[in-house]
Amino acid sequence: MKKFKNIFKFLNTLLLFIFITSNITVIKTYPYSQNTLIFGEDAIKHISYLSKTPRISGTKSILNAQKYIKNEFQKCGYEVQEQIFNWPLINSKNITSKNIIASKKGLNNNQIIIGAHYDSTSSNGADDNASGVSALLEIAQKLNKITLPYNIKFIAFDAEELGLFGSRHYVKNMTNDEKSNTLLYINIDSILTGDDLYIYGNNGNKGWFRDEVIEISKNENINIKTSPKLISNNDDEISILEGECYDYSDHVYFRYEGIPFAYFESTSWDDINMHTGYPRYRNKEFGMIIHSYKDNLNYILNNIEKKSLNNLSNCISLLYKTILNRNKQLIIITDTNDQSNLENIKYDLYHNNKIIKTLSHNGSNKIEIFNLPKGRYKLKQVNNTNLNLKCPLDNNYFNVSDNGTIHLFYEDVKNTVKTKDYDGILIQIYGDTFDDPKTSIDELYKDFIKIKKLSPKVIYNKDFSLEEIKSTIKEYNKNNFQNDDEIIPTFMNIPIENNFLKINHRLLVKFLTSILITIFCSNIYKTQKSKFL
Repeated sequence: MKKFKNIFKFLNTLLLFIFITSNITVIKTYPYSQNTLIFGEDAIKHISYLSKTPRISGTKSILNAQKYIKNEFQKCGYEVQEQIFNWPLINSKNITSKNIIASKKGLNNNQIIIGAHYDSTSSNGADDNASGVSALLEIAQKLNKITLPYNIKFIAFDAEELGLFGSRHYVKNMTNDEKSNTLLYINIDSILTGDDLYIYGNNGNKGWFRDEVIEISKNENINIKTSPKLISNNDDEISILEGECYDYSDHVYFRYEGIPFAYFESTSWDDINMHTGYPRYRNKEFGMIIHSYKDNLNYILNNIEKKSLNNLSNCISLLYKTILNRNKQLIIITDTNDQSNLENIKYDLYHNNKIIKTLSHNGSNKIEIFNLPKGRYKLKQVNNTNLNLKCPLDNNYFNVSDNGTIHLFYEDVKNTVKTKDYDGILIQIYGDTFDDPKTSIDELYKDFIKIKKLSPKVIYNKDFSLEEIKSTIKEYNKNNFQNDDEIIPTFMNIPIENNFLKINHRLLVKFLTSILITIFCSNIYKTQKSKFL
């Protein structure tokens, strides 16, 4: 009998062991090279924790993720701030979300922002986007004891899946000084399951960080790609320039504020939907994975483990090495497409109040300086051109050290035009449920969508400039509302139909109904009263 008891105990222990081990994610890392630093090891642990459950914004399922991210930043010694916001949707005023911001001071006044969203859809979101925010946490940990040339902010954004609301709120609350001092925004979104790792950025000279990453990737023999040029003459389709991407992540609001951006993701550009600018699949064998039941760590590691972990470690290592690029100390970029303008532009470089060099472009938009001693410098642009060049650090002192590169971006203000207010696409998606008093252009977009008969189901439709929107509404009102009494002035003095009675007809009906009911009840009361008298 005792023998059977021992066998029974052994079988119980064996079954328990099998159950536990079958539910444990075996974590391996693939360092991209034999360097002393291993990239991806901490990130995969963060992914394992964050992707245990879905992280739906505005619900209890996201609370543990918020606490975890804040705690990890604080463990690295960062100053952490929580930025609370409401969604700009009707009936969501009591639903709050939060961006988690970790900050670190640098030697100079410029700043770089690195961001990733931490909310998910109803899936566990291991790829989208526990991977991005985990890369953010590992980079923060690896840079925590290094003083960089610039201030740095790490931002974990909330409510991206609902309409980029976290990054939208952050950018719309940036001061003008912060915007002008922001050298770059770097976005990390879904870097696990794609066929290849990609990096995008602005077209032209503003895409300088993308170009730096690609240059370093070649030197380090690390695989990363950028988008191909896709041009369509069809009005219903979009066009994408080489190295760019479309508006489907948190880089969007930074981009439309004129802040240079870079964007890491893993995907495949072999088959692009030209109506959306978005790949039809990320992984040729397994499909999209994101926003599906497949987006959990067990599925990913069981099916595409090596590719996923390589994408993760390559993204972190390239980001780290580019930020800490020690091969160059000073890079000056002048943003003009007319190379003939560069001939007359010169820069005087001062060290301790003394001019040590006069720099010129020699036909290239970029000037690179090496072997500068540590110290205090000043750069002054000598304006021998008709370009109206602007740079936050022009004629201001900055410090040069061994860690990282000072980037000075001179922009021609005359040719820098803000493109459009991105809220127009959000209004197109959400229609009349989008209601944010901070966004003065809301009603214009709503009227424009109705006039153009755009379907709110089409998220990525043709983009329209603010001037085109104004002129369309003005022409429509001119042709349809001839009576001046029916026209009232609104935002930017654009006349629209006076819809007071149409909008308030329900209130009018309620008011008239209450009067009728009052009269009816009064008559009944009088009748009943007369019977008793």
